Amino acid sequence: LQLGHNYARMQGLGYFYSIYPALKKIYADNPEALDKACRAHHMYYNTTPQMSEIILGMDIAIEEAEGIDAIDTVIGLKTGLMGPFAAFGDVIFSTIQQTIFGAIAANMAIQGNFTGMLIWMLWYIFVIFLRFYLFNIGYKQGSNLVSSMNGKLESITRGAGIVGLMVVGALISSTIKITIPITFTSGE
Repeated sequence: LQLGHNYARMQGLGYFYSIYPALKKIYADNPEALDKACRAHHMYYNTTPQMSEIILGMDIAIEEAEGIDAIDTVIGLKTGLMGPFAAFGDVIFSTIQQTIFGAIAANMAIQGNFTGMLIWMLWYIFVIFLRFYLFNIGYKQGSNLVSSMNGKLESITRGAGIVGLMVVGALISSTIKITIPITFTSGE
């Protein structure tokens, strides 16, 4: 997910690369739909990489069930979930990992204990297996979403689109800084 990281689309290229084999399989008999799906998935995306598996699983499940007609729903869910998942994932996979496991491992390593490095490596092995589990959760939830909400995808799309626009609006306001040299004064 991070190998194609760039400032225009952040992890969008990595997300597209991750989902492309599934898209080829889903839209094997419809080249126009494949092209539309590829263009839709090659957009801005940014979240904690470990949390992307849930979104990726939901995305694949929904597109398998509904096809290209659900592309707006998928994009809305992806856009709406990437912000909250980033906040949660950064705490678990960055803050906790570095402060707790890093402090324990560093303290043990300073004392010459090999177990510190082993703890650090076991954490990463745990995260690798956790990512498979998170993908399965996302895939099952995506399938459940389609089967339980059949016919209601339009309202889900609208709601996810609103959340997505809020996330993008917040992102724009926090990343673009404009300084206006004019100051307003009232009175003296």
